[in-house]
Amino acid sequence: MEKYGYFDVNKPEKYVFSYARAVGSKTEFGVGVTTPTQAMADNGLVVPTAFFIDCKNQRVSFNLMQELPAEHVEKWSLETMAYQAKLFCHLHKKFFKHSNW
Repeated sequence: MEKYGYFDVNKPEKYVFSYARAVGSKTEFGVGVTTPTQAMADNGLVVPTAFFIDCKNQRVSFNLMQELPAEHVEKWSLETMAYQAKLFCHLHKKFFKHSNW
């Protein structure tokens, strides 16, 4: 559905985006993302990355829970979240054929 649901993506990488649109907004979403490199909790459960995005303004706040490379962690984190947020917004707009942003 346009207000909530999930996208299962296999290319260019494997992602599952679970999302819910903010009440009263057509452009803001809370999104949980799982990838093959997600962090694992002590009990073996996958811990998804969470972000809040405004697709119109490309503003994102996030809690990245993926395994990080040893070098350039901050740069890698920002680039990864920017890519995943843009991909989510692109998929939502394309799938639901809307012009909200």
